[in-house]
This record gives sequence, structure tokens and C-alpha cells, in this order.
Amino acid sequence: MLASRLANLFRKLSHLQKLEDQALTDDPDYKRVLQTAIVTARNAPSHERVMTTLEHWGVDANEVFFLGGMKKDRILNVLKPHMFF
Repeated sequence: MLASRLANLFRKLSHLQKLEDQALTDDPDYKRVLQTAIVTARNAPSHERVMTTLEHWGVDANEVFFLGGMKKDRILNVLKPHMFF
């Protein structure tokens, strides 16, 4: 159940990304509002599953951090995300 809700959320995110892609096509001076970063303590080979799943949902990540067990707080302090889960 949670996986289907998450998939639904990411499909909506994909739609927003496509709207921004179109806005950028229409106006080259458009500044993207939405940035997507993947920050996970996992490392290879789990990155393949993450990237395959995002691709399946139509989501493009602007930044990806596979930290291999390192703490995420340093990255998150720099990114200052509005939403994190």
C-alpha cells in the first residue's frame, strides 16, 4: 500500500518536472523551481534499483548521493530540502 502511494507521489512529481521542462522550452530564461535530490546511506549495487525505479516512474533526479553508510546530515544541511522522507 505504501509503495503504491509513493509511486503515485513520484508520478505527480514527474508531471511537475515535465511542466517545468515545457516552461524552459518556452522561455530559456525560466528558472526551475523544483529540484530533486536523492540522498541515501546505501551504496552500490543498490543504486541500480533506485535509478531504475525513478526512471520507471518518470522522475529525473538533479542530484544523487549514495553515501555508503555515511551520515546524511552534512548533505542535507547544504541542500536544505523543503521536503525530506
